[in-house]
Amino acid sequence: MFSAKGFTKALYREWAKNSQKYGNELLLMNVPFTTIYQHGGNTEFRLISERYNMDIRIECKWQQVAGSVDEKLPYLYLNCIEAMPEKHIIIIIDGDGWKNCNHRTLGS
Repeated sequence: MFSAKGFTKALYREWAKNSQKYGNELLLMNVPFTTIYQHGGNTEFRLISERYNMDIRIECKWQQVAGSVDEKLPYLYLNCIEAMPEKHIIIIIDGDGWKNCNHRTLGS
């Protein structure tokens, strides 16, 4: 989809070595950041567009079977607001293994 819109797809580490080679409409993959615990982390994508005036980090989470991955979402959220440098971040969540979010009201 991004290629059809004129974006060049590149690994972040290759782009970082020679960014002038790639142009101004990019979909970077495997983009590093330093987590809230000061460890190395990676995000699936970063969309950079001069034409659309965008710099967006894109986090993708897939949970096919039930498990405890849901409990990592607060950690992801804190990394988004505290550690990732981009102003705009999209989180894409898919798969059938996520827990239902049943909110209880006080007194229930």
